Amino acid sequence: MTVQKMAHKDLMPYIQFFENNSIIMLLVNDENGKIINANLTAQKFYGYSKKEFLSKYVWDINSIGKERSLEKLKEHRRQGQLLVQDKHHLANGEIRDIELHTCRVQIGGKPVSYCIIHDVTERVKAEKQVNYMVYHDQLTGLPNRYALKEYIDQELILKQKIDKFAVLFIDLDRFKLINGTFGHSFGDLVLLEISNRLRGIFPENKVIFRYSGDEFLIVIKNTSEAKIIESTEKILEKFSYPFIINMREIFVSPSIGISMFPKDGESKETLIKNADIATQFAKGMGKNTYQFFSSDFERINSRKLGLESSLRNAVKNNEFMLCYQPQINLINREIVGVEALIRWKHPELGLISPNEFIPLAEETGLIIPIGNWVLKTACEQLKAWQMKNLPVNRVAINVSERQLQVQGFVQNVKEMLEQFGLKPEHLEIEITESIMHNTDEIEPVLKGLKDIGLRVSIDDFGTGYSSLSLLKHLPIDTLKIDQSFTKDLVIDSKATALVETIISMSESLNFEVVAEGVETEEQYSFLKRKNCRLGQGYLFSRPLNSEELLRHISG
Repeated sequence: MTVQKMAHKDLMPYIQFFENNSIIMLLVNDENGKIINANLTAQKFYGYSKKEFLSKYVWDINSIGKERSLEKLKEHRRQGQLLVQDKHHLANGEIRDIELHTCRVQIGGKPVSYCIIHDVTERVKAEKQVNYMVYHDQLTGLPNRYALKEYIDQELILKQKIDKFAVLFIDLDRFKLINGTFGHSFGDLVLLEISNRLRGIFPENKVIFRYSGDEFLIVIKNTSEAKIIESTEKILEKFSYPFIINMREIFVSPSIGISMFPKDGESKETLIKNADIATQFAKGMGKNTYQFFSSDFERINSRKLGLESSLRNAVKNNEFMLCYQPQINLINREIVGVEALIRWKHPELGLISPNEFIPLAEETGLIIPIGNWVLKTACEQLKAWQMKNLPVNRVAINVSERQLQVQGFVQNVKEMLEQFGLKPEHLEIEITESIMHNTDEIEPVLKGLKDIGLRVSIDDFGTGYSSLSLLKHLPIDTLKIDQSFTKDLVIDSKATALVETIISMSESLNFEVVAEGVETEEQYSFLKRKNCRLGQGYLFSRPLNSEELLRHISG
């Protein structure tokens, strides 16, 4: 660009414009960067007198230093004008964000730059605040999902320097229950404490992200599977201690899914998706654990999605059936009742295990209509047996936590009994031991069932979270010893001692005991000798459909 030349007599209007302008203006020697003039506005802004300015170079007030400043001057000489974002130092030590526009002219035959300066500190501060709000979670102060995606992209761009990194997807187990029980404000306090505990485990704040409501992600660089296992187990160990919120102890456990770069993906979308998939499998393993991503998961998930679609129509299409496993009096080996066990005969896939479709039904909420079908079908069948004078005095049905939480569950059971003309003592409700931690919500429902005369039993006892205090206060009639303990009777001293303890404790608390999974005469003899009155298992009968049970009893 041609430099504009001005004679001295032509400069007076420009000098007056320069000196009296309300805009911050400097004149700089375009060859060496020396400041040759500063208007009154500049003197007030920077806090230097004109004499002080005339002893300075541009790098004395900017943040880019001498070398970079000289490069900018060369660039300016090529282009004739520049727009620069910089930080300038004031005389009092304050640092201000500025935007500098330059225009190159010649005065008295010398090339100089007009520097027009705008103080943009407040604008930059506002932009930073907006940027912070966009990329950070307002509750915890952690970077959010948008910051996560940019961070992973940066790591991928620099992947030549990073051999591996891991994405840990943390989903809090049963956190919705905390929100539902104590309210969202209380839940926010829990999340805040969780974020602080994670910061304590991983001091580098930038690696921890709050991904969504009760989900956190951690990115760990330059790592290995062995180190990830060590870090993940540290998370589980730290979460084993209670969170103290408003003088109340709260236990929150995490399910953790892990994907590794580049093995499990080379894009942020794939890495996050695969870590999320691994988290869902960790939950399926019983929660409060971790799981590395496997390519098999996608095949399993595809089957799961197909099953979910089919499950929604299974009740309507009459694809379910009930089998009944007899419960035996161990003294005389006579049938005292049966446990109703659901089976799903898929039209294309054949018989599908309850271990596969019941968790899916729980997760999707389909357990509610399925549970209603089980209740009605079992009551209807029991009435049919009674009409034939079969010696089946009681049917036990399994009820999930989600069913117990449905408003009006007790009334629904009562109406079902009335519909089929059954007495309450003919029906037993089985709950799993693992749901007993939620006593505040479950206890009133169990008491309601007891008030109308039903029996309540704890299934799979010994595998969950029960404590003696819960057993003392909850309205329980029966403990069912889990089959994993019965299986190891006689051959495993620990299993033997545990079963003996459960039987002895039940006698003290006046509970009935049912031993599940009785398969051998040795197990049967041991249980009978230890005064366990009831049992069920393949030694006596496998689960039977209604017609098979009729033949079994008759013959």
